[in-house]
Amino acid sequence: MTPVSLKKVEREEAASLQEMVKVYSSYVEAQITPEMTVKFYDQMLEADILSEMFFLFRNKIEGPHQAFTVTLKAAQAVVLIYAMNHCKNTDNLYASGVITKFWNAIDKDLKSRIIIKTKPPTGPVRLLSQPHVVK
Repeated sequence: MTPVSLKKVEREEAASLQEMVKVYSSYVEAQITPEMTVKFYDQMLEADILSEMFFLFRNKIEGPHQAFTVTLKAAQAVVLIYAMNHCKNTDNLYASGVITKFWNAIDKDLKSRIIIKTKPPTGPVRLLSQPHVVK
């Protein structure tokens, strides 16, 4: 899938996004329970993506440029939306502005990819692969 590009991200904005990723990561990690449910696997996947993004932002912040482009995989962009949603009730006006700016950019990019599809098939999932049987 085509990556999501956040253009003209300033170093301070990246630091704010990194902080949101860290706050949300701490929340997700505190929720993980080793039960054998799909939610457990979702949380593990989220925690892994958040860890990747923390270091992605760190590399950008420590780089030589004041403003740069951040390229995110679609899954990273979605998890960043989750992190911003988790932090949206902050009293920090700067962070609120960063959330609005990048939420709108990601939302617009991802929603522009939607293709109207027909109804999904109902009934059991049909898997066609079968082992080869030698007679």
